[in-house]
Amino acid sequence: MFRHAQSHILKQILGKVVVKRSVMKKWNPSSWQEMNASQQANYPDENQLSNAVDELKLLPPIVTSWDVDKLDLKEKKLEEFI
Repeated sequence: MFRHAQSHILKQILGKVVVKRSVMKKWNPSSWQEMNASQQANYPDENQLSNAVDELKLLPPIVTSWDVDKLDLKEKKLEEFI
């Protein structure tokens, strides 16, 4: 009974994730620019913003490619489970 309840909850959660992922099927590095930006911050000092962006470009990625690969593998295992 408990295992069935877990499976049911997992299916509900993954169903929502799959729906959200299917909305943007053709992903590419610039596809985020096509999305609606409904909550934008206001940066009054363009020069300071530009300096901050330049500094961020020098930092390593927050999520590494191997983190993405691990997540993809976990997702495939979950799909097999369901």
